[in-house]
Amino acid sequence: MVIRAGGTVLVVFRKVRVDGREIEVSINPDGTFRAGARTGSFDVVQVEPGVWSAVIDGASHTVFAGVDGAFLVDHRPARVQVLDPREVPERSSDVTRDGVQMLKAVISGRVIRVLEPDGAQVQAGQKILVVEAMKMQNDVTSPKSGTLLQVHVREGDTVGVGDLLAVVE
Repeated sequence: MVIRAGGTVLVVFRKVRVDGREIEVSINPDGTFRAGARTGSFDVVQVEPGVWSAVIDGASHTVFAGVDGAFLVDHRPARVQVLDPREVPERSSDVTRDGVQMLKAVISGRVIRVLEPDGAQVQAGQKILVVEAMKMQNDVTSPKSGTLLQVHVREGDTVGVGDLLAVVE
């Protein structure tokens, strides 16, 4: 929800889900915010399409935007969803992590290492491969424990946002 006075934006309220946890967020035009119980100051600048530089309470962060709410924040994956109270909640395999999980690229880059072969037994959070983007190495990890059915890329391959990297069951 956006609250306006005439043509001026006073405050933006949103309910968001970050990695499965719901948070109420308010953003003020003076560069301050409230996220749950946390308050602070921020400034965000888009460096290039899909890449932002954010300063939050004096600490600098790099944010890469992927597809379907996937982000990398300081090399750590995060899933963000802005909740619309008018939408009916979906049932999602992300909640239970059952069945086949498709690992897709959240940023464009080059595969520099494939760490596990097809058929390997992997644990939740285990590194499967590494994608380099803008000279930064980003780990692709398994979302669940299981079998790595297939790695769809090789070292040296260039990948784009949304490209299938691997499948875990």
